[in-house]
Amino acid sequence: LSVAAGFAVKDVLVEGREHTDAELLLAVINVRRGESIFTLNPHEAKKQVEKIGWVKKAHVERRLPDTIHIRLTEHKPMAFWKDSDGVSLINENGVEITRSNLNEFKDLPLLRGSNAANKAPEIIAALNAYPQLMKTVDHAALIDKRRWNIALKNGQRIKLPEKKVRAAIDHIMTRHAENNILDKKVITEIDARYEDRLIIKTESGGVQDYKAGHVKASMTTQ
Repeated sequence: LSVAAGFAVKDVLVEGREHTDAELLLAVINVRRGESIFTLNPHEAKKQVEKIGWVKKAHVERRLPDTIHIRLTEHKPMAFWKDSDGVSLINENGVEITRSNLNEFKDLPLLRGSNAANKAPEIIAALNAYPQLMKTVDHAALIDKRRWNIALKNGQRIKLPEKKVRAAIDHIMTRHAENNILDKKVITEIDARYEDRLIIKTESGGVQDYKAGHVKASMTTQ
């Protein structure tokens, strides 16, 4: 009777879809063109749509007489996460989005380690505070499920502390602004695990100790 009265599904309009698979979305709401629009339960459809990996939030409604409208908010991919099961794409909160069709996001940094996704929010937020640093990151490895080592594309390694990660990166970027330490090929490692200093290792085996508040550094050998 509802179809005869003109309440048959004619259009499904989707707003905000960029990465979500269209065929999967239609399959999930499970309403076909020509069926009664009242076949759709918007509340149940919303719950099912939000189970799709890319979907962070959904709104589903009937627009009488013949249109279903779906508004999506998709997850924003921030990094890859590699564990024993393979590689997945995660958002800024460490939530897995998908493990397929990853090539278009190849410029995102890679996080390694069995617990890396759970600790991802802090390191991603700290790196995102400095886009110029984020662009140089090859991967970040979680060490002993506690703290991060950052590998840069130029071969440098940054050792970060277990706590106060943002403060450590702030310290590194302050020294970089003063002495360009992230662009010097001779530097192989920046150890920022100590609150009051950076330990800078060089190719020759030298060590520079940048104490807090002191730009000049003494050079020793190890």
